[in-house]
Amino acid sequence: LFFILLGLSTIFPFINLIAKSLSSEAAVVSGMVTLYPIDFQLGTYRFVASNALFLNAFVVSVTVTAIGSLLSLFMTTLAAYPLSKPRLRARKAFIIMYLFTMLFSGGLIPTYLLMHELHLIDKLPVLFLPFMINVYNMLIIKSYFESLPESLEESAKMDGASNMTILARIILPLSLPVLATIALFYAVTFWNDYFTSLIYINSADLKPLQLYLKELFVSSSDT
Repeated sequence: LFFILLGLSTIFPFINLIAKSLSSEAAVVSGMVTLYPIDFQLGTYRFVASNALFLNAFVVSVTVTAIGSLLSLFMTTLAAYPLSKPRLRARKAFIIMYLFTMLFSGGLIPTYLLMHELHLIDKLPVLFLPFMINVYNMLIIKSYFESLPESLEESAKMDGASNMTILARIILPLSLPVLATIALFYAVTFWNDYFTSLIYINSADLKPLQLYLKELFVSSSDT
């Protein structure tokens, strides 16, 4: 019962936000809105539905989140599977190389120059291609793969299965919980990210929702 009540309490901010969006401005400013709308209205939703920039930014965010999450999960899984095998040659060296990228990076300016040389500036792929593998997420999947019984792979190899067949038909079906968790991690990261688009995106029709809302908030604050 305690955890049910605790879980329900986390929904309160979302209910409060929805109630405010359906209430009048005076009711919201006065702090009267809690769990239900006051002076019910749909003007805010009509404004959003008729705002082409908002709708375009929303589509961009959904596209980047969907494509980026799927590609990142795919690449992260392909990196984690061989690194989970002790028989991999130079395994420790590869792991150290990955860990090195967690501690050090080239910096913003070299990264920008690299994106420029790759002709990705002001292109939609720049929002997800540079972030295909998160090393922390990769290590989580790697650890999960290492916890699976090695006998499953040995029996599959005796039946003539290749490494990719073992991964696709045995390892991945058994790893759905960790894959779903990492997919959620990636989706939240791509959805909330605005700094990448702030640096690399110039065209208004390629700005994601988070950058659009940030610019909207800044402009409203200035006025």
